[in-house]
Amino acid sequence: MAHPIQVAAVIDFATTPLRWTVGKVKSVGWVEDEISTFTVVEVTEPGEYKGLRQRMRPFVLPTELRDVVPFKVTGKNSMRFRAIRENRTAEALIADFPIKAGKRLVSYVPKEIDAWQMRDELLELDETTNGLAAFLSRYGQWDSVTLPREPVDRSSNKIVPWVTFAERVWHVSVPRTANEYYDVRELISSGLLCTAANWLGSQFASLPFGKPRPEFPHLRIEARTCIDALLGTITVDHLLGTEFRVCARSDCPKIFKVESKHKRVYCDQYCGHLESVRRNRNEAKS
Repeated sequence: MAHPIQVAAVIDFATTPLRWTVGKVKSVGWVEDEISTFTVVEVTEPGEYKGLRQRMRPFVLPTELRDVVPFKVTGKNSMRFRAIRENRTAEALIADFPIKAGKRLVSYVPKEIDAWQMRDELLELDETTNGLAAFLSRYGQWDSVTLPREPVDRSSNKIVPWVTFAERVWHVSVPRTANEYYDVRELISSGLLCTAANWLGSQFASLPFGKPRPEFPHLRIEARTCIDALLGTITVDHLLGTEFRVCARSDCPKIFKVESKHKRVYCDQYCGHLESVRRNRNEAKS
C-alpha cells in the first residue's frame, strides 16, 4: 500500500565536463554478434583523432551510413572484422575530456550546471553541428552513452573518445529504447506547454531516485547527463505549478514563463512593439 509523504529535497543537476569536436568518419567494415550487425566507422578528421575506430549499431547511424552493411546476421557470433569496399563518409561529433597544454584532463567528477539556462539555450540554438558542439562543450555529457571510455585492452591507460552524430542529439531515445526517437526540442516545448497532469503522467517525467543525506534537505535528487537534466527541469517546473505560454507574435516561436497574473502574451517588449507596429500599418492601409 502506498503511503503519501511530503519531504524536502534538493535537486542537483551536474554533468561530466567534456570537449566536443566536429569531425568526419567513414564506414570501413562490420562485425556481428548473435542478434545484430555493427558498422565500424573510422575517424578521418580532425587529425588528432584520425584512425580512431568505433563499432555502432545501425539505428544510431546517420542516413548516409545506415545501409552500407548487411542487416541480416549469420548467427556465427564471431565478431570478426569484415572490410567493405564502399567507404561512405559522414559528419560526426567526438566527445573527449578537456585538453589543456596538450594533456587530457580525465575526470569523472560532475560539474554543476544551470539546467534551466541550458534549456533556454537549446531551444534557441541554430541547428548546425558546430553550434551544437559548442553548446555541448559548455554543458558536458549529453546522455548515459556519450562518455569517453576505458580501452578494451586494459594494459593501455589511454582513454578512448566517443563518436556520435548530431542526429542522435537532436533526436533522443527516452526512455532508452533502441528504435523510438523524439525530437528533443519538440519534446521540451510540448512538455512545457502541456498540463502538469499530462507531463507527470508521461514516460518522460521521471527523476532519478533521491539519495538520503545527513544535512537538510535530507533528500538529494541528482541528474548526471544533459538530457536527464533537461527533462528534469520540466518535471520540477510542473511540480512547482509553473505556467508557460508561446509568444503571441505569429513568427516568434519562443516559449516564456508566466510570472504574474497580468495577461502577458508576448515573450518580450520587442515582440509586443513589433506587433503593435504591424497592427497600426494594417489599420492605416484599410
